[in-house]
Amino acid sequence: MDAVQDKAKLDPEFPLNISCQTFYGEEGEEPVFHWHPFLEITCVEYGSGSYYVNGVSYQMKAGELIIFNGTEIHGWKVGEGRMDLLVMTFSEELIASPAESTDEEYLKPFVAREAGFSNRIDASAKCASTIHNLMKETLREFNLREPGYRLMTKALVMRILATLVRHYAFRTEAIPAEERDAYHRVPVRLYKKLEPAIYYLHAGYTGNVTLEEAADRACMSPNYFSTCFRKTMGKSFSQYVSELRIRRARELSDSTDMSMTEIAGACGFHNMSNFYRQWKKYGGPDTAG
Repeated sequence: MDAVQDKAKLDPEFPLNISCQTFYGEEGEEPVFHWHPFLEITCVEYGSGSYYVNGVSYQMKAGELIIFNGTEIHGWKVGEGRMDLLVMTFSEELIASPAESTDEEYLKPFVAREAGFSNRIDASAKCASTIHNLMKETLREFNLREPGYRLMTKALVMRILATLVRHYAFRTEAIPAEERDAYHRVPVRLYKKLEPAIYYLHAGYTGNVTLEEAADRACMSPNYFSTCFRKTMGKSFSQYVSELRIRRARELSDSTDMSMTEIAGACGFHNMSNFYRQWKKYGGPDTAG
């Protein structure tokens, strides 16, 4: 999975953008993967397609929503014909000031990635039509820019986020209490501090990425970084890197004639025993061994 950083910028004074976008599917077209340092909520208004987030595929149809944070690699593939999307991107600073933590509650659905989490919200979910209607109202305010539109737009965004919080809180009811507690303890400021390290990993995971270098990018000691990484990402640093590499290895196996030795080297593995072990551990087909 080759991924690029989205170079789009948000207005630093009011870091939000919302727009309608139309895409057309082409036979054999492959998804283009990217990530961006802001949050995204997308609603499919017409058509269908597939969204891929961190190696997970979500089949999407009209009325469904999907959310991404600033560290999640994602891409989409349009189904037959046309797909119309309503896309809203915004920075955490729109809601929660770096100096204040009182509004971090609104951002929990973008930060926690515990058991049972799904980026996709089904059209049948109680919140789906509510959020879609709020997004359409936000689009209208954002485009018309009448006096006070920033106040109105921010209020609408906060209603959307509060609705998401309620939706994901319901989803966690079946999760053991200790895991639900972890869901509520991941602070947004910690997630933001880790972003430079996540970008470093996404850009260079096929090379010699190290915990020490990642920790340096986050301005943390290696030990503290390791603890924060596991708490925020739900997995260890080494597991995260291995999963990135194995996802890429599976893609090369499916789409090229490269030998397994060549694939291992191209994905950052220099020991074939370790490559086969990680392939089996993270869901690779048995033919790799």
